[in-house]
Amino acid sequence: MPIPDLDQRLHRIVDALSSISAGEFATAHTLAEGEDLLGRVERSVNDVMMDLQTLELSNREKNASLEAQQQALGEKLATIARQSETLRIQEAEIEAKLAMIDRQKQAIRALMIPVLEIDDGIVALPIVGVVDSTRAADLTTTLLTYISERGVRCVILDLTGVELIDTSTADHLLKVERAAALMGARCVLTGIGPEIAQTMVALGVDLTQLRTLRSMKEGLRDSRSFIVARNLVREKEAGNRS
Repeated sequence: MPIPDLDQRLHRIVDALSSISAGEFATAHTLAEGEDLLGRVERSVNDVMMDLQTLELSNREKNASLEAQQQALGEKLATIARQSETLRIQEAEIEAKLAMIDRQKQAIRALMIPVLEIDDGIVALPIVGVVDSTRAADLTTTLLTYISERGVRCVILDLTGVELIDTSTADHLLKVERAAALMGARCVLTGIGPEIAQTMVALGVDLTQLRTLRSMKEGLRDSRSFIVARNLVREKEAGNRS
């Protein structure tokens, strides 16, 4: 039995297969399916085109989803980069603030430990507040540096501004005096008031190793006398050697 419109139908099948081979699934025309033997071929071609169109649509959706995910990931990475830069800037600001705080602490420490040169070779160190281990270390470092640089011979440790003296404070003061003595400077202690004196006696605080005087004025007079006496001794010794 002859197949109707054979040439046209074959031509359409060839066109459809060409579109499929070119990947043009969306533009491929669906074939009219006959009831003859060629119709089976047309149905098979139609099924292939539908499957490929469905697959292409699915791939497009997946690609679109993947592009959206990549875009979202890119935005997240950009956000992370901005946040990292912000954190870096904040860390730099914090480091700068910490450095400034450290400088301010050093400045405050320097102000809390004023070394006053009140006469040739004589300095006064007014102590205010509580003398703990850290403060004592700062006092010692500042004083020894000053003694070394200025050739100090007498140091007046004035306690007028000290609110409380206990055994720990006394120990720190003795250490300051010993360190100064090793540098060749003599220390005297001034400014011990009645209340502090009574507290020291009650606690059994021993400062007998230090020369104590009532006021800085007396400490200055005593230091001057010490330097004059020391100079006379040295002159006498120099004269005997000659």
